[in-house]
Amino acid sequence: MAEYTGTGVTTFYVDGENGDDSSADATTTGGAWQTIQKAFDKLADGTIVDGDEVRIMKTADDATNYGISAKLTVTWNGREVLITGANSSGVVDGTVVTINGNGLDRFTPMMEISVGVADNVIFANLKFDADDTAQHCVEATSANSH
Repeated sequence: MAEYTGTGVTTFYVDGENGDDSSADATTTGGAWQTIQKAFDKLADGTIVDGDEVRIMKTADDATNYGISAKLTVTWNGREVLITGANSSGVVDGTVVTINGNGLDRFTPMMEISVGVADNVIFANLKFDADDTAQHCVEATSANSH
């Protein structure tokens, strides 16, 4: 199971059922953000820094934990970050969280990732799924890619 350990590691939580994007402190399960995009915005603005972890918690809906209707966009800014699924208590135990892009059209990727040479992004215990009529992919772009 993927989980960061050591000093200086801050864990942030996303809870699609009970979270609140206006939360000032998502470092506890009770203060979790509601959307994955909010966590990605916090990566971009420097709230989440190198070595931190984002745990996307499983909700009561076993079929699809998170339905997204707009492409998720994230900029890593040269950070090493772990984005992982967790159980409904926020514990990393191998629970797989499903992100479903059934609200996207067939030409829109589920996620757009801007990465740089120093980025080390790890996804664990997450499943990116599409609806029945379209295929979506994770799109990674970098200044060094061809």
